[in-house]
Amino acid sequence: MMRNYVVSLCILMVLIGDIIFLLSFGGKTPLLANLQLAGETLFEVGAIALILETINLKRWAKEEVVTSLTSSPDFLKKLSGDALTQQMKLAAKARFRNDPGVDDAVDWLMTTLRAPSRSRYRVELEPHLEPTPESFDGRHFPLSPTVLNLQARCSYQTAVNRSRGAVPINGDGTIHSFFALVPDETELAGRYRARTLTTDDRMAWIWEMIAPQLEVKLEGQDWMKLEPEIRNVELAESPHHKISLKFDICCSLVLHPGQQAEVSYTHRQLAGTHDAYAWHASARTTDFTFLMRNFDDYTLVPVAGPASRSTIERLDLYRDEIRLVGLILPESTFAFAWSPSGSNGAVSLPRASTVFETPQDGR
Repeated sequence: MMRNYVVSLCILMVLIGDIIFLLSFGGKTPLLANLQLAGETLFEVGAIALILETINLKRWAKEEVVTSLTSSPDFLKKLSGDALTQQMKLAAKARFRNDPGVDDAVDWLMTTLRAPSRSRYRVELEPHLEPTPESFDGRHFPLSPTVLNLQARCSYQTAVNRSRGAVPINGDGTIHSFFALVPDETELAGRYRARTLTTDDRMAWIWEMIAPQLEVKLEGQDWMKLEPEIRNVELAESPHHKISLKFDICCSLVLHPGQQAEVSYTHRQLAGTHDAYAWHASARTTDFTFLMRNFDDYTLVPVAGPASRSTIERLDLYRDEIRLVGLILPESTFAFAWSPSGSNGAVSLPRASTVFETPQDGR
């Protein structure tokens, strides 16, 4: 309303100044000369003020209105997913100019934010009783006694999908990000170093030796056995001559609006007698438990690495268990390292050690 008054006043000043100037134009008396000067002054002041107000109006329309709209929660809620992603990319590019990783970073962020969070995540790791020999070219290669054949079992429950569209589990379909060092005593390591390992051999080895299995239960339905997808396989040797294998265990199942799921998956892993097992969070996870079973003959060292800005109420480290209450964000890492022990796994770490605790009021 005030802006309308200002514009009207500017226009009125221009008209009155123009009228006075025209009526007194050419006058020879001092009065008419003063009126002509006053009319000219009014006209110029009104015109300049109107021009400035027009410029300010354009800036206000282009910047202030847009800024106020885009910063409004209601505006953001009404945007479609693609439109919201585009808005975030524009804002990120304005802040981090000439950074080629902005698009990928925003896509990852949006995937993470859209993913229904996971709760009651439980990891159990124990030695497998029946070692599986490696197979190449129709031949079987028994595992060395120094190679442990481990079995991992993981389970969790997703939150309800409250978005307006279907979303893959964990936002991008990744159930678990596998990473492990390959023992030097394995046939896989030997063939990799000899450059005789083919892509087909590598994939066959993963399916046979890692043996990922996936089950999903949607609310109101029975458990379904699904064929997991193996993506982003990478077998590489570090400068310290350690061979590592990493890949993603994925699922094409999507959660429709209002749905939630229970997920259970298992996989094996070959490890050395001095080694470690690391679990990485690929989505927001609430309440996490990591158990080491039947490692009585090993010294165990728990390692906790929650990502920055995780909201942890309580984190306890036990000899064979990590127990966390709170929210951990993607890229959080929790692990157990082990080595043979002649004292049945006795270590200096107390049976229960609280390493982080936040008061209930959040301070």
